[in-house]
Amino acid sequence: MPATGRLGGIRSLQTWEILAQHRLIAAEADHPVRGVVFMGMGEPFLNYENVIRAARILSDPAGAAIAAKAISISTAGVVPAIRRFTAEGHHFRLIVSLGAPTSADRHGSVCRRKAEVVQGDVMPSGHGVPVRRIINGGGIPQKNAVLNQVYANVMGKPILVPNGDVTSLGSAIFAFMAAGAFPTIEAAQDQLCPGFRTIEPDPAQAAKSAELYALYRRLYFAFGQRNALAVALGDILPALRSK
Repeated sequence: MPATGRLGGIRSLQTWEILAQHRLIAAEADHPVRGVVFMGMGEPFLNYENVIRAARILSDPAGAAIAAKAISISTAGVVPAIRRFTAEGHHFRLIVSLGAPTSADRHGSVCRRKAEVVQGDVMPSGHGVPVRRIINGGGIPQKNAVLNQVYANVMGKPILVPNGDVTSLGSAIFAFMAAGAFPTIEAAQDQLCPGFRTIEPDPAQAAKSAELYALYRRLYFAFGQRNALAVALGDILPALRSK
């Protein structure tokens, strides 16, 4: 947990304050600022209106004229805002950073939250956000082959595990882009990103995980929403016993 997180929230930045940060950096930089990342001490999607408004101004030809694909917005997983973002069809890059404070949470809830993202509860394919693979860049995946296989099976997607430490590498890439060190994100990736190994899902286990996830999803939305309608759940325990 960053030390700044212990300070607590005071207020969200206004659009003009976000743009002022860009103006200050642009005035001091030796090269044109070609990329922007919304992340850090706050949660951008808890300040959705101001962040999106600032991103639009930064990408407008009459504004800073930064390419939309060079503007990234990072979120810890604010699901309603992610749904809104995808529904509105923005061309900015979306980064979903999933984490947890303890090892137990990382082994359990993070895997579940990743499954929700991949299997469509957060980013449905109808919104044009297909997920073809998952990059597992934390410290635990690099040390636990069994956990990586579980991830692959649960999500039904290939899991890519980098061969080295990639902490903050994405931020570094955009910093180099802003400084003009690389012409494109792809060029920076080619030079800075380490190799990786790929863990493919086991078809039989992935099929079983999909069945279990369907049962979990019914329970989650039946109990997890105040306005949830009555749902028949009598078949769930027999179904679990048969697995």
